[in-house]
Amino acid sequence: MSGPIAPKRSRPTRRDIVFHPLSSTEWRVADGRIPGNDLRGLLGFVQRSGELFEVVRMGQPFIRHYCSTLEEAAQQFLRPHTFIEEMPKSLPEVDPDAADDDEFEDASAVDGKDAPLADSVSS
Repeated sequence: MSGPIAPKRSRPTRRDIVFHPLSSTEWRVADGRIPGNDLRGLLGFVQRSGELFEVVRMGQPFIRHYCSTLEEAAQQFLRPHTFIEEMPKSLPEVDPDAADDDEFEDASAVDGKDAPLADSVSS
């Protein structure tokens, strides 16, 4: 038997975005509707780097957004993750006989002759 399922919450509004200072140039960004230090409310981090604010959103640790103001940084946490398309639930069937082997050439062949890899790479 599993525990209760938490209700799905709506996306935060600008009023819900809270910046908790970690230092004079770093903030932990949270959804203010989630009480205390509950990790479910963690939205990401912001770090001031020179004149820019670097934004890292949870779920996108290798993607950085750069903003000129802290308010612009807050807006990054309101955007949905729209640039990654959802993969189909199941892949279409592929007919193994549909591909004609004659359509594909050997990548190492040049003009019908086998060429060493070093010769096929320009310097």
